[in-house]
Amino acid sequence: MSIGPASRDAAPSLPQLWELAAPAEWRAIDFISDLHLQASQPRSFEAFAAHLRHTPADAVFILGDLFEAWVGDDARHDPFIRLVTGSFSTVVGLPIELVQSELASFTKE
Repeated sequence: MSIGPASRDAAPSLPQLWELAAPAEWRAIDFISDLHLQASQPRSFEAFAAHLRHTPADAVFILGDLFEAWVGDDARHDPFIRLVTGSFSTVVGLPIELVQSELASFTKE
């Protein structure tokens, strides 16, 4: 899988587009956004974690607003946030792409 600038020439006044070159064998991709997970609603996280374990998708893209919080660099030490981001490693063989968002702050370590 590769992500990079689109090969098409764009007009100079337009922003540069990006495209995903997914492996030919991929048949399904999950796009997830705006989950707004929070410690006070653990069943939401449990449902999300179950989805990651059982999805038939070949890859998962998390587009943003995974947590219900404004996040700073210190938030990556929050126990709930560490639980959520730690759950990604339990999904063996499933690519999980984190699109630039507040989540980027938590995956630095």
